[in-house]
Amino acid sequence: MSPGLTTLNLRKMEPEQQALLRAALNGTFYTADRLEHRNGNQSTKCRFCNAEDSQTHRRWLCPYFQQCRQHLAEEQVTAVLELPAANHGWIPEPPCLLVFRTQCMQIPDETRHVAWPQNLEEELHFFTDGSCLAPTSSTGRLASWGVVLGSISDDKFEPVGNGLVPGWTQTAARAEIYAVIAALEVVARVPRPFYLWVDNDRVFRKLRLFQRGMTRITSNQKDADLWLRLLVLFQRVGHYMQSVVKVVSHQNLEGAQDEGERWVFAGNAAADRTANAAFCRFPNLMQTWAEVYRDVAHVGILRDQVQNVIVAVGQKSVLHPVEKEQDSHGIARISEDEIQLFTPHLVDVSTLSRRWSLPEANQVVEWLMALTEPNSPTRMLSWFQLNILFEHQTQLGISYKPSSKRYFLADARDRKNFVRRANNFSRWVQGV
Repeated sequence: MSPGLTTLNLRKMEPEQQALLRAALNGTFYTADRLEHRNGNQSTKCRFCNAEDSQTHRRWLCPYFQQCRQHLAEEQVTAVLELPAANHGWIPEPPCLLVFRTQCMQIPDETRHVAWPQNLEEELHFFTDGSCLAPTSSTGRLASWGVVLGSISDDKFEPVGNGLVPGWTQTAARAEIYAVIAALEVVARVPRPFYLWVDNDRVFRKLRLFQRGMTRITSNQKDADLWLRLLVLFQRVGHYMQSVVKVVSHQNLEGAQDEGERWVFAGNAAADRTANAAFCRFPNLMQTWAEVYRDVAHVGILRDQVQNVIVAVGQKSVLHPVEKEQDSHGIARISEDEIQLFTPHLVDVSTLSRRWSLPEANQVVEWLMALTEPNSPTRMLSWFQLNILFEHQTQLGISYKPSSKRYFLADARDRKNFVRRANNFSRWVQGV
């Protein structure tokens, strides 16, 4: 099963739909067969059709919920039933995905395999770019990088190197970093002043930070392995870098305002073509990627259809909740004879023990007395109601310090959680 593919669209759902689907995925979607384990006298029959209830029955077999799965053909329902995890919402991982990831781990690092131009100018202008197939897919991405060397004298752009991103993690961002690494590898072998023309904002900002001496990279930073490698190279050849320039990618040459801008657009386009050309050098991997892309799309359709059924069945079940049986074992906490009318009155603070003594004790009592009227009918209030009213009107609260075993008044900054504050208020009033 694939957790990533299963939960891909989970956050796009409404909160109620998310809750129903999460309950199905973790096995807590309550049907009669599950409730029987919680309540020994619970019937295991489906309350909608009187057959034996289960998650499988309710979603895929119960005639009452036929409308929830009417968008599926019978053979599709049969296919889901043959995959036990699928009828709970878990989606199978395409078999070719493991093959694809294995091949990605075997991609060679070609950043040092460069093609030397016939004539190297005194100043080098590197255009770098990264490319990615299916960039929005969490499982089917495949990235490549490319570097070209631009010439100011003859307006040519010669490919220096390209390749695919090695490893399991395939992103356009990693491809962009690999392209810059390849460019710096050239300078490390042929030291001379150079310019970098990049179209990735992350790479541009990181190189500017390196120029200013800000080289801190944490191990939990995204793509930290490549940033560290780039930093080591920059520390070797960074003093040759004249400038790093951020360019806008995929610009039409016809829209250039002058020859300089046209040259920059052409260089970026050449780097993009060089990066895309790397895919052609790996035909076997490209064939596997095409299979993964197709199968992930099919699995996505299956996921959406199955999860729509699960959510629809859950919502329809909630519209007709099970009637709760009267709890015959419930015993009232107090009897009617034990109920007494509470009438607050002022206290002599000097007679209170150290545990209950508060200099402001009568301030709390006076507040309680202000709530009562001589001829008004008796009302029952919870301690939660009284405490929230006390805090709202006085901006104070009663706190308890276990180390000294004493109660004291505290302002809003010293308050703990509300339940604890209500308990403290209740115990102090009853104790006094």
